[in-house]
Amino acid sequence: MAVPTPGAAAAGVLVGTTASPASAVTNYREYASIAGSSPPSGSSCSQVSYGGGLAGVACYQALGDVFWIRDTAADGHHVEARGVMEGVGRGFSCYSYRGSDVGWEKCTGFTDRIPEHDTINLFRSELYEGDALLAGGLILSVQTT
Repeated sequence: MAVPTPGAAAAGVLVGTTASPASAVTNYREYASIAGSSPPSGSSCSQVSYGGGLAGVACYQALGDVFWIRDTAADGHHVEARGVMEGVGRGFSCYSYRGSDVGWEKCTGFTDRIPEHDTINLFRSELYEGDALLAGGLILSVQTT
C-alpha cells in the first residue's frame, strides 16, 4: 500500500461532492496529524473490531470539533473516523495510513464546517483495506457545541 506524504494532503481538508437521486452530500476529508496525547475525557468513541480483535478507535471531541483516530493493530489496514450530518448534507472523514505505532492522531480542520448546536447523526470508526470497507464500529449520534 502506498503511503501518502504528509505534504499537501495534511495541509488542508479535501472536499468532494457525492450526488444521489435523493440528495447531495459534501464530503470533507482530512489526513490526520500525530496528536501526542489521547482524546479528552467526555469524548464520544466508537471501536471497530476485525479478525477477532480490536482494530481501531475513533472519537469525537465536541469542543473544537476534533476527530481522533487510533489504529490498534499492526495488520496493514487503516482506521478512519467518519461522521455524517444528514440535515445539512455534510460528511466528514479523518484518516491516516501511518499504522499502529504512532498512537493517537487527530483532525482539527472541520471546526468551521460543523454547525454549532447540531447533531452528527452517523459517527463511527471504520476499518479499510485501501478503499474497501472491511468493518464498521458502533454508530453514534453525537452533539456538537
